Amino acid sequence: MEPSRLIDPVINTMSSSQLKTMTSLKAGGYYLSKAVGKSSPYKPRWSKHNQRWVVRGSSIQLYLILKRVRSTGNPWTLIRYLNPYPAYALRGLFDAEGSVCPHWYEIGFTNTNIKLITLTQWLLRTLGIESRSYSHMMKRFLKDPQSGRIYQRRQTVLYDLRIRGRVNILRFAERVGFTIKRKQRKLKELLQRYRASQL
Repeated sequence: MEPSRLIDPVINTMSSSQLKTMTSLKAGGYYLSKAVGKSSPYKPRWSKHNQRWVVRGSSIQLYLILKRVRSTGNPWTLIRYLNPYPAYALRGLFDAEGSVCPHWYEIGFTNTNIKLITLTQWLLRTLGIESRSYSHMMKRFLKDPQSGRIYQRRQTVLYDLRIRGRVNILRFAERVGFTIKRKQRKLKELLQRYRASQL
């Protein structure tokens, strides 16, 4: 993949961590272009709004697929696209809705859509990671602590997926992981706890 002329002069002034980020972005742009059928890779560009380098792409086909998922509420519509890349799919899901609790030795995933929970469990199982799911009721009305406004929830049942046990946690860390730094730190803390204990 040929580097962009726009990016090359900037790379020379980057720290090692910034260079690693840029390399990841350029690789992401390459794979994104492949995913949407574009002949040339998307290039990282500076976002004034976000104050960071980003890769953005667009696809009518992807839009129509996601629109169908949104209208039906059934994420299993995506299975033919996710099945070949379960680790990438799971990383995106856990980046968005996942959590790590080192104190309780568990990784969690929370959503109000039971079909998304079962899809996530299925993808985890393809990587040899077992999990369990639970449900609990939420209050219908929610008060914003800052504005004092009252909001009504669309859903009152919340589903929790939990990954527990040394083998499952280690497999998640090795095969899925996170791209969000704070979640990476929490996962690292959990792994350190396992190494320091006999659990």
